[in-house]
Formats: sequence, structure tokens, C-alpha cells
Amino acid sequence: MPETIWYKRLDTKMTPKSFNSVLTGRFKAGSHCDLFNRINLNELTKHNNKLRTLEHVVCETFKRELGMDCIQITLNRGLQVLTHVLDSKEADKILKLLRDLGIQNTISNGNQISRYENIQVIFSKFVEAAEQGKEIPPLLVIVRDFQYIIPILERSGANEAVVSMLQTVEHLIASYSFRSQKVYFLFQGDDTLVDPQITRAIRVFHALPPNFEERTELIDTFDKTKAHAEFKLATGITKKRFANLTMNMSNRAVEELVFSSARSKEPIAVVDIVEKKIDEVKRQSEGVLTFVDTNHAKKIEIVGRTAKASAEVLYQQIEQLADGNPSTQLFIVLCGPPGIGKTMMVKCGAAKYGLNLFEHGSAKDPLVGATARKAKLVTELIRANPGIYQKDEIDLSLPGANRKRAMGSLDGGASAEEASVLYDLLSDEKYRGRFIYIGCTNVAEAISGAFGDRALFIPVLRPNESDLSEIITFFVRRIDHELTLDPTDSKFKEAVHVFFEKEISPRSIINKLHLSKVHYDATRLTEDLILRTALDANETSEQFKASALYAELTALLAADTRATFPWKDDPNFPFHPKISSFVNNDGSLRTSEIQAKIKELSVVANV
Repeated sequence: MPETIWYKRLDTKMTPKSFNSVLTGRFKAGSHCDLFNRINLNELTKHNNKLRTLEHVVCETFKRELGMDCIQITLNRGLQVLTHVLDSKEADKILKLLRDLGIQNTISNGNQISRYENIQVIFSKFVEAAEQGKEIPPLLVIVRDFQYIIPILERSGANEAVVSMLQTVEHLIASYSFRSQKVYFLFQGDDTLVDPQITRAIRVFHALPPNFEERTELIDTFDKTKAHAEFKLATGITKKRFANLTMNMSNRAVEELVFSSARSKEPIAVVDIVEKKIDEVKRQSEGVLTFVDTNHAKKIEIVGRTAKASAEVLYQQIEQLADGNPSTQLFIVLCGPPGIGKTMMVKCGAAKYGLNLFEHGSAKDPLVGATARKAKLVTELIRANPGIYQKDEIDLSLPGANRKRAMGSLDGGASAEEASVLYDLLSDEKYRGRFIYIGCTNVAEAISGAFGDRALFIPVLRPNESDLSEIITFFVRRIDHELTLDPTDSKFKEAVHVFFEKEISPRSIINKLHLSKVHYDATRLTEDLILRTALDANETSEQFKASALYAELTALLAADTRATFPWKDDPNFPFHPKISSFVNNDGSLRTSEIQAKIKELSVVANV
């Protein structure tokens, strides 16, 4: 057997349907050590009209290709238990083999044989027997959760036991004597958590999700199995549609839906499929991706001319995503001062067009190499699951762009690793129309260079006074559904003017109204109470005012097209007085004046 097979890593991607055929030649070749990604062997597959794990398929293929019965050994991590679940007729074979290998005190109980033994000793006995010239019967050794047996050394703190196990497995892989045996080691686990010294020396298989035809075959098989045959689909969901809706979900998750329906007699609805898919994404991303419930956003309107204009640009892109249009932007940045509704705007857009929204958290991990691994895992999930992905304060994830905020030089390079993986994701043009990645930031200038070139910047600016009146009216009515608020009331108009002059953000205004209702033990939000709230509020600090203007001006400069400006189609647009002096009569920007002001404000701004 060519020596290179042991030292050249071969990443092979396959579907469950092709899994069997790929293994055929491998079994005939003799002793090999292969690693299968952890998801693979937990997947269900259709085999002879029965549901089988891929592990069962491997065992059956192994026996068939060798033309004889083999002895199957399964090593479970746990308490380092060696467990064999075999037909009773094979019990004598396994007992004899274990004794021949020097593994004594084996317990036999019917067709189950167990032996509490250090896994490292088991590996060593196999190699020792081969090097002594002993003939080992055809043997398939399946090792589950391999990442816990040979973890990356940095993750285990270079534990002495792990180092010793690593050396033993390396010896197992490299032993010339052992290669001549008809023995096949199948390691099942997450290869990204296995020490690279091992994964570089063995063949690694990554299974792709089943395609539509394979998923349809699996669903048809459920009708023929007793435990699943009584499952039902909700009205309007055919089996083909069920197969399409469950694409990119594991077969195991689909089986759980079917089994639950068969037991409860309740039909599988679209909402059940969506919830299961969301659970899978959250679990597989190790908590980095969090599903955002947007049901409450369906009742929220974007009000005010300034906010509506920005939302219109964003919604155009989200609508294109809903249609799968390949011209959809991959990367959008909503930029502007804090507290004016950037995040809420994204939620409203997702709710309006019925798209899943996930919040992208930090993948940073204190363990060496873990950040890059989790970041890559998450980007693969984003590619596989269409929808909207949002990251607040995205500038914090892009190291080096802003010295005040970026932490890339202070966290051991973890930020740089995250940014690198994110850059690859947002550069993949073939995923246009499958997902939109939306970043929100108060510091548009922090997103520069390659990331800035790939982004559509949408400025979200502070509302003018008339806008603020609409915003307060809408949210006051949400707080008090029975309130009949008169926007023309003199006290209400005075309250709006006071809030505006103090430059208090809409988010802060809503919080203050909630507080006043409790503080004054009020049953209703009257015009008097709203005015009192405005008068009670402390004026915004000079630093916050400077920060808000700084955020607005950097947002305007970041936008590379007037089509994203709120006044693009409105020659009579009522500018906020703080930015009106920076815009020409034709709607263009006075760039040099803006740059000078940004430089002046950067000394005191804190966004």
C-alpha cells in the first residue's frame, strides 16, 4: 500500500447515498485509519427499505466486501469502556481475540461483552500483536467521540495522558506491520477538535447534506417502518414539499419530527419545521448564532420621513432576498447615531418579508485555535441556511480600523481570525440572493478598506422635529393602547420641542416615558405627563451631542451613492439643523467641510 495514503490528508465530501460505494475499495485495501465528521454517523440513511445509521451501513459493507463475518468492536469514551454488541454466535470469537491480545477479565453477558480497559492499552495491544506476527481476524473498530480521546493539545493544556495517547495513535497509524492486517479503524468525531498531528496523517471524510432525491427517499421509507408509519403532514404540505422545506437539516432532525408526529398523532406544520431548523442552527453554531423572534416587530411601523427613507432602501434589498434575486447585496451596513432604531429596522424588515433573522454573536474563545474553528463553522452554517444575519457594533469585529474600539491587537489575534473568516464569507458572490449580512455601527469610518468596498452603507440619521413627533406618537400609543393622543395639542408639541432641543434619542425618550408612568403612578400617558417627562429629562451632555453628530457625518461620508440619502427624492426635505449646513442645494455633500468637522469632533466624540 502506498505510504502517501497515511501522510497526505484527503478531504472527501460525499452524500449519504455515495457513502457506501466510496468505502468499498477502502475495505478491500487492508488496514486504514479514517476519521468521519461527527454529524455523519448520527445521520439516518435509507438502506434496504430500512432506517439505518451510517454506522450500520459501514458494518454491513465491511462484512460484505470481505466475504466473511467480521468482529465489530466499539470503543466508547465515558469511563474508557470497551463495549461490543454482537450476535451471540460471535461472542466466542471476540472473547478469544481479546484473550489472545492480552486483554483479560472480559465480562460476557449474552451477546454483550464489556471490558473496562484504558483505550490506550487497547490500541497498544493491537499494534503489539501485529508486530509480533500474530494474525488478527478481520476487525472493524469504531471509535466514537474521537475528539475527546485525542483533543488538540492546546485545549487539553498539554496533559501528559493526552500526549501519551497521541503518541500511541501515531504509532498505530504508522506501523508497517499493522497495515498488513485486515483491520479497519473508523474514528467518529469532529475533526476540527482532533489534534492536527492525527488529522494530517489520516483520511478525513466530510459528508454533505442529502440532496432532494435522497431526502425524498428517506421520507418514503418512514411509511415502511412501524415507529414512523403513522406520521402526518399538515394540510398543504406534500411529501415533496416536506423534503424541500427540510433541506439543509440533518436526517436525524427530520426523523425526530416524523417520530414525534407518529406518537402524538399531530400533523407536522411549517412552524414545526422552522423551529427544528432554528434549534439545529443554534446547536451547531455552539451558541454563536441566536434566532431573533420578530413577531413583535410585525406591529411596529417605521415612522418619520428620515427613518422611512432609510428603511425603504433596506427593504428593497430584503425583498430581493425573499425573491432569491442574485443582485441582492451580500453585506449591508446601517450606520448612524445610537438609539435611533437601526436594529429595530432590521427586525421589521425580516418580519415584513417573513425571513429568518439570526443575531451573529462573537466566536471568540480563550482556547488557542478555537476562535478560528468556531468562526469557520458559523460561516458554513450561514451559507447553508438562507436568511438575514445581523451583527450589532460590527466595527468591534473588524480589528485595526478604529484604534479606540478595535481589540484585534489585544486579544491574541482572535478578532483578526474572526474578521478573516467573515471577509471570505462576504466575498463569495455565488451566495447573493441566499443571505444578507447586516452590520449596525455608530462608527462608519471604522469599516474601511476591503470590507467597506463590499458593503452597501445606508445612513440612518437622527429624526428632525416633525419626525420626532410621529415617533413619539406611535410609541406612546403602543405603551397605552387606549390613549387618544392629539399630535396638535400644545402641551404635546411643547414636549416634542423640549426633547428635540435636549437632543434626546428616540430610544431614550421611550425609556423615560415608561419610567414616568411608574414613577408618577399614572394609569394613562396624558399630554401633561409627556410634557412633565420632557421637562424632567436632563439635557444631553456635550460629549453625547458631539458623538451623535460625529456618527451622522461619518455615516454620510461612508455612503457612496446619493440613492441612500433620505433626501434623494425630496427637494424640500426638512434637514436636521445640525447637518443642514453640510449639504448643498442639489443634495450633494460638502465633503471637505464634513471631513474638517469630523476631525474636530473626534477629539471628544465617544461612540
